[in-house]
Parts: sequence; C-alpha cells; structure tokens
Amino acid sequence: MLIAFFGAEGIIRKEFVSTGQTVNGVFYAAVIRRLKDRVRRVRAELKDGWVLHHDNVPVHNCFAVTEILTRNNIATLPQPPCSPELAPSDFFCSPG
Repeated sequence: MLIAFFGAEGIIRKEFVSTGQTVNGVFYAAVIRRLKDRVRRVRAELKDGWVLHHDNVPVHNCFAVTEILTRNNIATLPQPPCSPELAPSDFFCSPG
C-alpha cells in the first residue's frame, strides 16, 4: 500500500506500507510526524500554514492522530460523509 501526501505542485511525501503492517493510529501518527518534518524541509513557505485533507478512514480521527495534529497546529479539511468523488487523488495522481 502507498500513502501519499501532495499539494498543488506535486507529491510532498510518500510512504510504502509493508505487507502485513496494520495502519493503526500509532502507525499513522508516526507518518504524520514524518510528513510534518518533510514539509518543513522541502516546502518551508508552508511550514505554518498548510491544511491536511483526510478522507473518512477511522484512523484519521483516532486520539493518537488528533493529538499530533493539535499539538503541531496542523489544520484539517474534513471529507464530507459518503463523498468518494471529492478525493483530490483522483484528479492529481492519475494521468488524464
């Protein structure tokens, strides 16, 4: 599985999830920490003003993830319920 984070200018960070790895709150919180560090390194102009768009996967709203987002002042843009057609990855990650 691939977890990808991207902005208008392309992919900012990607992580491959090992076979058998469960993507739980602790795992995803660690991914968010690495993403935060990456944004600071490669997109310094965004370090204090970026928004993370999540879909409705339950792990995105668990305590460990919410805590890391809150502690680091990372704003989130929630996905409306039952709206898979609003996934930006459908438009930015696929050609044509």
